[in-house]
Amino acid sequence: IIEIANSGRRSFIYVNKWGCHFHYEDCYPNEESAFLPTMKDDESIEEVQRQRLVNSYDNAIRWSVDMFMASLIPSLPYDETLMVYTSDHGQSLKEGGSLATHSVVDDAPSCQANVPLLVWGEHGGSSTATSLGSHSHFEIFPTLLCKMGYSSILVKQRYGMSLDDHGPRIRRFISGDIFGQGTSLLNEFRSTQEYPR
Repeated sequence: IIEIANSGRRSFIYVNKWGCHFHYEDCYPNEESAFLPTMKDDESIEEVQRQRLVNSYDNAIRWSVDMFMASLIPSLPYDETLMVYTSDHGQSLKEGGSLATHSVVDDAPSCQANVPLLVWGEHGGSSTATSLGSHSHFEIFPTLLCKMGYSSILVKQRYGMSLDDHGPRIRRFISGDIFGQGTSLLNEFRSTQEYPR
């Protein structure tokens, strides 16, 4: 990534990173356990105490996201880069007694849809810096088209708002199978689905 980004050539880089999935202890080295106590290697989600589950998840996020970004971002040319970082789904960490970490179809809790959406670089736009909780994945594709030079008016007409557009939004997410097999639903975020972490 660093070599391509610093080559001086225009490029589009798509990276599909290893995610943080249950069993979280498999997603980071033991020596990187910053949050303790953690779950046991063979512990099921039914038997693990919630705080140990959260600690293991936080360790996995720290390793997979924080440490990755700490090594990547300082080596990228800020004024020539647009980086969009997100995740395909969030995790349920036993909020409300839920034992499914993700992929609930009906009445999916929004904690499974709340994901990071980081836009970094000089060309990242201004609306994303102060808009926590107001954007969605549906705005990424229009954003990339606009940044590549397509008409923002035509893009908005065809694909909807980009991350740079101002105005009211309806936050939505899709629940169900990521591969489109079986039932999938288009959901709106509801405050009653929010669970404290």
